[in-house]
Amino acid sequence: MVLKSYSIYGNDWVGHMTAALVTGSTSGIGLATARKLNALGYDVTLHGRTPRTKLDEDLQSWLDSSPSRDYVQADLSEEHAPRTLVEATLARWDGLDLLVSNAAVTLHKESSDTSASEWDYLYQVNVRAAFLLGQAARDALAESRGSAVFVSSTNALKVNRKNLAYDSSKAALNHLARGMALEWRELGIRVNVVMPGGTQSPMLKSWLVDFAGDETAANKVLRDGVKENTIAAPEDIVGAIVFLGSPEAHWISGAVVPVDGGLSLEG
Repeated sequence: MVLKSYSIYGNDWVGHMTAALVTGSTSGIGLATARKLNALGYDVTLHGRTPRTKLDEDLQSWLDSSPSRDYVQADLSEEHAPRTLVEATLARWDGLDLLVSNAAVTLHKESSDTSASEWDYLYQVNVRAAFLLGQAARDALAESRGSAVFVSSTNALKVNRKNLAYDSSKAALNHLARGMALEWRELGIRVNVVMPGGTQSPMLKSWLVDFAGDETAANKVLRDGVKENTIAAPEDIVGAIVFLGSPEAHWISGAVVPVDGGLSLEG
């Protein structure tokens, strides 16, 4: 456990445990965020849908190598899962200072071919779970004068072919987070949004396989994107998440920050 001392909203909070929950953190932005927070001294709960025993061996080894790291399996499409996840985090660390809601799923499909069950599942994970996580974490965050960072996407600002469900869910997530920021301001809880552009991750790879036609073509798109600086590494996104969740950002709440190397400026 690590102790911290800082001032927020004019109140001094000294000697409080520093604990974070990062959802969707077995790979990509979530894992990079969890690693960075842990390196900075946070006790971190990671989350994923995969049982711990079936995680990548390197990730299992990293989790097992320090008592400041925990992992909780949960399917965030299930209504009870967000509260269970928060309660497990509180039981392990006896407090919560930072919630990073990062878990998401995507769907690359024409709206006319999208079923009601597919739409519902995507919104359950991308929007409802974020709301329920915040709801479950609110009291603990109020006690710690902590913060929440929601990981959205620059897709929230534009429309794309065969991407309506995902794009609209991220737009909804932005509005959800800003509403929470307003409601929770008097509790001393800050809520902000980070909107990455294209970032190397299994989710992007899966989307590109469908977009480009096959895995070989998807790999080429990824390689070209990295080479041309149009696709970020997960570590390129982490700095904004960590900053917004830190005491240094104590006067920032309700912000929606694009983190895409300026690519969205081109429309």
